[in-house]
Amino acid sequence: MDAVLLAKLNNSLPQTQCQQCGYDGCLPYAQAMLEGAAPINLCPPGGDVGVRGLAEILDVPVLPFTSDMAAKAARPKTLAVIREADCIGCTACIKACPVDAILGANKRMHTVIAKECTGCELCVAPCPVDCIDMLPVSSPFLPLGGAVLQEEAFAQPRVAAAHARSRYEVRSLRLLRNKAAREAFLQAKQAQLKAKLALTQAPMVAEPDVTVLKMASPSDIIAAAMARAKARLSENQQTDAQKAAEAAYRQEQLETATNDAEIRNAQRDIKYGSETERQQAIALLRDKKRAARAKKKA
Repeated sequence: MDAVLLAKLNNSLPQTQCQQCGYDGCLPYAQAMLEGAAPINLCPPGGDVGVRGLAEILDVPVLPFTSDMAAKAARPKTLAVIREADCIGCTACIKACPVDAILGANKRMHTVIAKECTGCELCVAPCPVDCIDMLPVSSPFLPLGGAVLQEEAFAQPRVAAAHARSRYEVRSLRLLRNKAAREAFLQAKQAQLKAKLALTQAPMVAEPDVTVLKMASPSDIIAAAMARAKARLSENQQTDAQKAAEAAYRQEQLETATNDAEIRNAQRDIKYGSETERQQAIALLRDKKRAARAKKKA
């Protein structure tokens, strides 16, 4: 495969990683075009200009968009916006975003970094509560963070695409590192378990007893008994305040564990349950979110 030609094709794509072409990203689509497995008119975000650029690189005739693709290409650019009041903090959109343009954490409110969003819409479908809207913007290219002052207007889309590609590549490397680290951790854990299992299954070998047993003196026996009695007395002298604090702590831990279990069950129902279970789970998560806010204000 011609690496130089592949790079040219990839650089000519808008790097939204939207998968509207039917491939997992811009680079796989570029590879398919280079191999002759995909036509050049499958990228609506690139528009007619993008199709002409691809045709010039491959030295093939320009292909018009199909009616569906033409309608998509004619739409204005859109940015993802999360209705934060409805967000339940499930992190599904964070995992779906190909350029790390969404901030948030588990059970915490999420928000989109507007200048880094490529408008790919991949975050919309995974959201279990439909709290993500795609709002139109006037810019002819995305992401907005790739904008620079250029005398030539045609340079702007290429700069934006390069910015998006850089963020996508950084994210891809991070995911690979995380995967490698997890695999290494699991392998080390498996090795530890095998070592423990081998140790428990090893035959017991009796060793000669070379220690010389000495008869304890009466004073040593009395001293040991007094030490044990003193330790028991110290345990029994625990104050009521300490006991109450421990009981309160145990109750708080129990309530936290129960709440976490209810949230996990609700998230499972949202993803796999019936429509009734899904609606009940959404209502439960919203109630818990309101209760958490009220507790925080108090």
